[in-house]
Amino acid sequence: MKKISWIWMAAIALPAAADEVILKNGSKLEGVIREEGNQVTVEVPGGSVTIDRSQVKSINRPSEKLSDEYDRRLQGLNGEGASGYYDLALWSRQQGMEARAQGMFRRALEIDPDHEGSRKALGYRSFKGAWLTEDQYMTAALGLVRHQGQWLPAETVAELRKSENELQLAQMKQQAEAAKAEQQTRVDLLRAATERDTANYAREEKLLNRTSAVQLPWGLRYWGPAAARGE
Repeated sequence: MKKISWIWMAAIALPAAADEVILKNGSKLEGVIREEGNQVTVEVPGGSVTIDRSQVKSINRPSEKLSDEYDRRLQGLNGEGASGYYDLALWSRQQGMEARAQGMFRRALEIDPDHEGSRKALGYRSFKGAWLTEDQYMTAALGLVRHQGQWLPAETVAELRKSENELQLAQMKQQAEAAKAEQQTRVDLLRAATERDTANYAREEKLLNRTSAVQLPWGLRYWGPAAARGE
């Protein structure tokens, strides 16, 4: 399957209205849609992309009348400046065709990279004469740092990361101590087992030593329990 980012860029550049697939991860694909079982295929210029239906949030198919109106407006933009594409983008957004709106905003910026309306519509912010993305603005202008999904002052993030590192070190130390204690328990159990075996061996030796040799005729010896002494 081709990369979605490339397909998405190709899709928003389509000259006419098309179907729109919105994915659960927020990406949008635009083209001619074919649905087959659990697969959704989007045909775009230069190729196609097939997606499992479980990844699809929604499929939008503009009405034929709306598509014709979009095509008519787009064809009327020949030779128009950035403002014409910007106006078409606003109209597309009002009609619920967000992917087409995004494409027209970007088309306007190709003509005029400093087009204020299109920049703001795409989430850019002006800072010291430059257009910054939301993340760039939060970092450069406000001095914030993203930490676990939140924008926080850099000093706060530094303290949080220090605390997290200390906590991680404490957890590692605790795990090491637990492993050491477990190893010591095994050693103690082995020592106890060895001492028990030694005690059993000594007891068996003591029982053997209680036997004595009994002299028999013809020089024979009898090894067995000690004979009882006479009364």
